[in-house]
Amino acid sequence: MSLLPSDHHRPGMRQTQGFLLVDDHALIRDGMSLAIRQLQPEAHLVEADSCAQAVRALQSDGQNIDVVLLDLDLPDSHGLDTLQRVRAACTTQRVAIFTGHCDGQLALACIHHGAVCFIPKLAGVADFQAGLHAVLGGRLYLPPALLAAASAAAQDQESPAPAPTPSSQPAPQLSPRQHEVLALLLRGCTNQAIAQALNISPDTAKMHVSAILRAHQVATRTQLVLRYAAGSHSGPAIAAEPRAHPAP
Repeated sequence: MSLLPSDHHRPGMRQTQGFLLVDDHALIRDGMSLAIRQLQPEAHLVEADSCAQAVRALQSDGQNIDVVLLDLDLPDSHGLDTLQRVRAACTTQRVAIFTGHCDGQLALACIHHGAVCFIPKLAGVADFQAGLHAVLGGRLYLPPALLAAASAAAQDQESPAPAPTPSSQPAPQLSPRQHEVLALLLRGCTNQAIAQALNISPDTAKMHVSAILRAHQVATRTQLVLRYAAGSHSGPAIAAEPRAHPAP
């Protein structure tokens, strides 16, 4: 089945933001399109109704896609496998989960696997638009109740770390390169993707990630992401595109 374009992208014209809408229900895709158009009237929208279509869209039109809005349960893929397959096709695109599930453990797992937003379909239009505002503004987002559940699950599953708090605190002091790594880390990028984006070795990327975790006094990437999602720190917008530099 061919990709389902929901607008006509004019050659040579880069739209303000590009979105890939992945859901097997046309009515849901139409609703997402309307909500996006309210915030980004000139957005470039591409639709896919299966995981395979989503991967092909990222391969053929990835340079015009900034955000993937992804349902986890599709005709050819289910659950975390869907996220992992789509993330594998992403470079620096942000993945926002929009799903029928409402589960703190699943939200935590999605954040762990690189999603930057998790919105249950039962949450309604207000939460969907709040998530869009956050992602477009370079921030992470989970609805408050789900964030609390995911944070509690993280405390149960992972090494102890101070729980996220809603009050904004200054972020730890980082080097300019570490700020670039942090921006990509908060996008859900792997060490390999960070290394490619910044033209450094994977070992150097891993070293920077470890230093960032120590500076934030957390044990895992997931705990770090949840802190920024909770607003515990002000930090680099994940929408920012770090510049590639020659390897040190």
